[in-house]
Amino acid sequence: VAQARLTKQPKCRRSSAKGDWFMQNVTTSEHVSLARRLAAQSIVLLQNNDAVLPLKGNIKTLAVVGAPAVAKAYNPAGAGQENAEAFTGGDYYSGGGSGHVVAEHVVTPLAGIQDRAASAGIKVLASPSDDLEAALAVAGEADVTVVVAATTSSESVDRKDLHLDGNADALIPAVASRAKNTLVLVQAPGAVLLPWRHNVSGILCMFLGGQQTGAAWADVLFGDQDPVGHLPIMLPETEGDTIQPSNEQHIKYTEGLATSYRNPKLKAAFPFGHGLTYTTFEFVTASEVSCDGALLCVEVMVRNTGGRPGTSLVQLYVELSAAAGQPSRILKAFESTGVLAPAASTRVLLPLTKQELSYFDVKAHDWVLSESATAHIGESSARIHHSLALNPSLTSVP
Repeated sequence: VAQARLTKQPKCRRSSAKGDWFMQNVTTSEHVSLARRLAAQSIVLLQNNDAVLPLKGNIKTLAVVGAPAVAKAYNPAGAGQENAEAFTGGDYYSGGGSGHVVAEHVVTPLAGIQDRAASAGIKVLASPSDDLEAALAVAGEADVTVVVAATTSSESVDRKDLHLDGNADALIPAVASRAKNTLVLVQAPGAVLLPWRHNVSGILCMFLGGQQTGAAWADVLFGDQDPVGHLPIMLPETEGDTIQPSNEQHIKYTEGLATSYRNPKLKAAFPFGHGLTYTTFEFVTASEVSCDGALLCVEVMVRNTGGRPGTSLVQLYVELSAAAGQPSRILKAFESTGVLAPAASTRVLLPLTKQELSYFDVKAHDWVLSESATAHIGESSARIHHSLALNPSLTSVP
């Protein structure tokens, strides 16, 4: 702060004391590889009808459509702090506002897909715009059509709605009616609506993936990286399936804990914790076991029942006694299996501490250990494979 003289003026300037250090580009090939790997690992496979993904070797022509396929990174270019419009502007790679990071060398979705397709001998037809007729023309000639759709968000300004930008909600079903197979790549800052999901073969979602966005998309589409991401939010069926915003100066949070997946009245297009892979898993057994450092542990046996190596994320949701007054089961633990070869299995240990089996009693002004609890183990908040009544003697534990 002192070196950048931010106490004197709020806009960052190069420090004379350190010469050009403030403006140096410290990017390395290792940084780029890390950015690409993390972006690919963040991708959530929402839908994969008829196992259209990963893309197979029999594909000869691939179409890529949608304006976000070639979207540029947003750069306020120094106009920023004093210009409200520049400050709130954002992009599909890192959003907007004070958290926005300007990426100088962005790999767009189209560039990433074209590069990987070339190595596989696949021809790419492109219509990187929201022009419906142009999109239909290339979709009709391709074995698989990829629609890139996106929206962004910023700081101090609310999103007007949960729809994707442009005419995505019209473009996608129209393309799907013409294309042999349609995949949709969604780049979003949070919850979005997917009213066309039943029209398409596959949907993947990335939450602001940074400068290697396009390369990451290609890695997952072509199976160089298996999808391992899971939704950190619920994607709602409609805008009505969210807690409604308000312009009032004083807001009462009457919903309490009943938000997102914790509210059984809200319908999900895709539930909290959801995330498919290119293989399948069986949650064979689940049992309560003793363990060090926790009140108890739940041990889950997981087996890869598919034909590809893959990773599953074991999720544990806890339902406390009625006295807790909680609207539904709540995520309390999760753990990755690591990569499992076909037919391989592993045991996953999920610890539960006293805190995770307690609730806050407003009248007592303290945390109270639940008299009973049920562990629900599965692959998402909606896909539960085992339910296990936990030790009823919990209240005897100091």
